[in-house]
Amino acid sequence: MSLTFCLIVSLTSNLIMSSSICFIVSLASNLILSSSFCFMVTSSLMCFILFMIYVWFDMADSITAAEELPSPRLIKSHLPPDLLPSEIWTVKPKLLYVYRNPKDVAISYCHHYRLFNEYTGSQDLFIEAFLQDKVMFSPFWKHVLAYWNRRDLPQLKFITFDDMKKDLRSVLKSVAEHLNVTIPADREDEVLDHLSFARMSKNPMVNFEAERKEMGKLDQHFIRKGETGQWKKTLSEELVKRFDSWSNSFLAGSDFPYYS
Repeated sequence: MSLTFCLIVSLTSNLIMSSSICFIVSLASNLILSSSFCFMVTSSLMCFILFMIYVWFDMADSITAAEELPSPRLIKSHLPPDLLPSEIWTVKPKLLYVYRNPKDVAISYCHHYRLFNEYTGSQDLFIEAFLQDKVMFSPFWKHVLAYWNRRDLPQLKFITFDDMKKDLRSVLKSVAEHLNVTIPADREDEVLDHLSFARMSKNPMVNFEAERKEMGKLDQHFIRKGETGQWKKTLSEELVKRFDSWSNSFLAGSDFPYYS
């Protein structure tokens, strides 16, 4: 059975410091859209459903754009499962869900707010809003767990940013298998190089450099470091305890294994 389209989902803050979503979007783009395995993404290959809930630059109607994409289509979304079209669960396209540790998410999301939302407050103040689920596209854990609890559906693949950083080759193979695509053995290293942080940060199709310059944000970048565990360097002991208490209140009774 051929792949008609692939939906990539994450809470927006999970995508921030966006090497995570750049990795998986570029990976999926190449696997399902390039039969010749030409791995350099040089044009926009996907449509973003509900990229923002407000007008941001001169953005086209994403629904119409998605409808007009040739098959196989690659679509990104921040929507929770209950807000996705019902056909998602009957037609059963391939789904990829990307999770990232909320401690790192909050730090990266704060930078994102400063870049795109004109936020001028402190990081601690932003994290306070994050912990109260008062930032855009909240609530965090309800979004994550809604997909985690559907992880046994054969069309859904749950992916973590930490796994991509630890062993991108294994994630590459796992996603390829999920999409029913075979990667030529002699091209794996080329794909991994293309998906590296160094490559993604310089790729104009994913790094938002043109938009950043248009906004006059010359001292900020959409793709910043692409690292895990940044929270260990910047969060106070008190904030770490608050994150743990907040997270554990949602994870009580859950078998979710990736929070630390």
